[in-house]
Amino acid sequence: LNEILNRLMFEKRIKAIDLARETNLPQSTVQRMVSGVTPKPHASTLKPIAEYFDVTIEQLKGLQPIPWIAPQ
Repeated sequence: LNEILNRLMFEKRIKAIDLARETNLPQSTVQRMVSGVTPKPHASTLKPIAEYFDVTIEQLKGLQPIPWIAPQ
């Protein structure tokens, strides 16, 4: 999750603090997800992030590919 989230943030040129603000999530929650401290966040946390990046929760978790991101 954190690898995909970091990649999405890199592609959109957004920082964790900005993502937290845009999704109305606590900055500490977003930072824990970005750093990998929270490997399995609740769906209620993932939903606004997935919506912000226009991906599904399954794509955010790495269970499905994100077509517009080239594999590394």
